[in-house]
Amino acid sequence: MPSSHHIIVNVPGGDDRNTIFVAMPFSKTFDSLYSSIERAALQAGLTPVRTDINPGNIDFIQDIKIRIRTALIVLAVCIPEVKGGSPNPNVMYELGYAHSIGKSTIIITDDFDNLPSDIRNYQASKYTKGDESNPAFLGELTAQIWKAKAKIKEDGLTSKDFDDINGAHSRRLMLMNPRLEEYYVSIISFAQDIHQGYNGLQTLYISRLFSAANDLYTKSSSSQEEQSRLIKSYQDSWENYLSQYDYTSNDSFLYELPERKDKVEDAFRKLSEKSDLQTQQILRKNKEFFNTMINKLSSFQTLHIEFKKMDEKGFLASQFKDMQDLCFQTRRLSQSAADIISSANSLIRNFIHDFLRENEML
Repeated sequence: MPSSHHIIVNVPGGDDRNTIFVAMPFSKTFDSLYSSIERAALQAGLTPVRTDINPGNIDFIQDIKIRIRTALIVLAVCIPEVKGGSPNPNVMYELGYAHSIGKSTIIITDDFDNLPSDIRNYQASKYTKGDESNPAFLGELTAQIWKAKAKIKEDGLTSKDFDDINGAHSRRLMLMNPRLEEYYVSIISFAQDIHQGYNGLQTLYISRLFSAANDLYTKSSSSQEEQSRLIKSYQDSWENYLSQYDYTSNDSFLYELPERKDKVEDAFRKLSEKSDLQTQQILRKNKEFFNTMINKLSSFQTLHIEFKKMDEKGFLASQFKDMQDLCFQTRRLSQSAADIISSANSLIRNFIHDFLRENEML
């Protein structure tokens, strides 16, 4: 099992070394589990912190970095929000950042096989739904936190590059280098926003659009009154979808994507210029993941334009002879959004863990 190395950070106005940063999905599904983690942490003498329930958050990424740097331990809940899915990409980002700077970590998972292969050897606890009410689970988790505290090595190392750090493992500072950090953050935050934005679009709008189209197709023999209701339902779903997929709105997550894409292209280029040959190979591999994601975005835009043309031609006025095609095209749009979500998730996971492996080899 890889050794743990603790980072000590000066925190004006208080001692945040007695905190444990909890990286977990924000879903209410995990509230009871967080309560157990909170009890275990307090019993081990640590105060749990979570980005979504602490006031004063201004810059989400910066807030995460500060809290991970200052925490004594990072605990990551690597449990998919949907059964059979992948661990939350935000959690993987936070865990990868913690590993990269040598932070002592604890992982909670409901399936060890579902963890990426490069983090399975780290200290982990098995969780089964309902364990939060089991005293044995609470006792084991408390013991793991005490064990993690005991294994932390305060090496007392210093670095002229990091004024706010009193001590850090010298081989684990790659992602904290101030000359490179903005580029890493640019790449990861872009992929995160793509993942979250299209996940919301898919879950809240495209899925309803597909459901409405499917109803039109499968219930084509319904009464005239029912047909009118189904058409109205589809039209409402279409208008709701259009209101969200809008590049021109300042409130849309899509608004700054073209400009941010150019910045990410530049970030890959700048990182490559400042990196050794081994790191350049990693960057080229991850640039391929990035290009795949961009191609998926382009494919989705093409399908979106096709749909708009159908709408402009008064597609629904053609009665029901083309409802099968409408259903098929909506399914294509839904699958395209799912492909974007998957490719963004792949970029996040591979980018973070490729650099984690790179740091392990230094």
